[in-house]
Amino acid sequence: MAVGTSCASARGMPIPELVRQDTALQTRPHLVRSHIMFRLTRIRFLHVVIYSLLIGFLWISPMGPQAAPVRADGPPVVFDGKDDKDGKDRRKKKKRKKKSKKKVIRWGQRPGESNATYDKRYSRVFKRTKRDKRNDFEGGRFRGADGQPFRMYTYMGHPGCPFVCRTDIDKEFTANLAMYMEAVHREYSHVWKIAAQQPSTFKEKVEVIVYADRMVYIANGGSAGSGGFFTAFANERPDRGASWPARRYRLVQFTDEIRDFAKWPKGTLKHECGHMELQVRLGFTSSAYNPGRAKFKAIWAPIWWNEGIATTFENWDIEKTVEHNFAEIPKRGRYAPFIRRIYDTDDWKDLEYYWELSSRGWHSEPSLRVYLNYAQASTIVGYMMSEGHKGRRHFRRMFDLIRRVGGNRQQWINQTEVGGLQAWRDAFPEEELDEIEKGWMKWVAENYPRDGTVPDEEFNLRRSGVDPSIKDRLTFFDTKAERDENTEWVEKEKVRRRKSKDEIER
Repeated sequence: MAVGTSCASARGMPIPELVRQDTALQTRPHLVRSHIMFRLTRIRFLHVVIYSLLIGFLWISPMGPQAAPVRADGPPVVFDGKDDKDGKDRRKKKKRKKKSKKKVIRWGQRPGESNATYDKRYSRVFKRTKRDKRNDFEGGRFRGADGQPFRMYTYMGHPGCPFVCRTDIDKEFTANLAMYMEAVHREYSHVWKIAAQQPSTFKEKVEVIVYADRMVYIANGGSAGSGGFFTAFANERPDRGASWPARRYRLVQFTDEIRDFAKWPKGTLKHECGHMELQVRLGFTSSAYNPGRAKFKAIWAPIWWNEGIATTFENWDIEKTVEHNFAEIPKRGRYAPFIRRIYDTDDWKDLEYYWELSSRGWHSEPSLRVYLNYAQASTIVGYMMSEGHKGRRHFRRMFDLIRRVGGNRQQWINQTEVGGLQAWRDAFPEEELDEIEKGWMKWVAENYPRDGTVPDEEFNLRRSGVDPSIKDRLTFFDTKAERDENTEWVEKEKVRRRKSKDEIER
């Protein structure tokens, strides 16, 4: 019973009641007193222990820096040994680096299109972008700079996007390229509708290929001195299968190892798209002068007009309206700094020079003159596009004449009189050429002032070795020290642009 009683008292039974229930203890009073004192002593001892623990916990918890509380997400935070200004120890909180979120750029988003609608469109394009199957050569064989074969990422196109887009970079880059090409085509169609009353007439797909490496571009048909090319004669190359959808038109370029679509300068792509949009609208004619080859040949435009259109589109902002871009033609791009320095100098060529310049003559000029020809041609076409009704009247007449008499490319190369330049002289008599030239020269003088600048003016001059501080003529860095200093400046600027989060090449 004593054991049972101890257990009961430990569970909290009242002491008097406990004594009454124990008959043995009732007959011996001295034992009752000693037993009660023993139980009370044990209870007080337990209370002292409990209170001591509580007081100790309350005393330790507010001590702060001397304690070592355990964090659920890592090891204990310890004191770092540094005092603050009032002499009290403080924990140094570990700063968490915020993960930089990649800016979402919706390439080719349609006007008024919600982000959610665009994201659904992009998701479909991304899912349909596939790596070429092994040993499937319907889309051609591709070789690296080392001669080893590799497979491309390919998107086969959709309604509204008449492009087969291919890259050797990755799936995301290829999908972005497809969305971007759709937007460029949509924008250029608006331009042609306004400038020449010629809406889009794409009846065939265009294959668009972008390589990462320049040497791979050359190994697969690119020219060593070019940044890209567009051809309407791809069907003459037996490098695609019989059922390949893009047989005739092909646009090819490279990124110089830039694999981020946002960092890739797209001026060359927009330039080649300018050639593409013109050629698709000019169409084809029979090639009686070249029997035994393709039955039809692309109608060929004079090189100064063809390149003038392409260079005008290099800096087109596809997110702005067409009229806004017309107004901005002289305020953008790599050619404007050169135009303001050669205008009204010996480096300037008149309209007659370009009017009679053949393709062979264009490419046989020294490299500086070729570059300046691109620059001046961009201003002739820029004037025709942006100078309202007067300029666009000349643009439309040029287009109509090319479709009628520009089909025999061989005659244009040789500059023969029959069906070639004579037809142009008949369509544009001397007084009308004078009118075009006067309007063009006035437009250049007003829009390319000597003291003016465009974005990236210094960079575009320096990377060509031109001293930007001299504005009344074209002056190149002369001494080796100046050239070395300029090269160092250009390379640092290229690195800065690639690392900058704010530099986005649209």
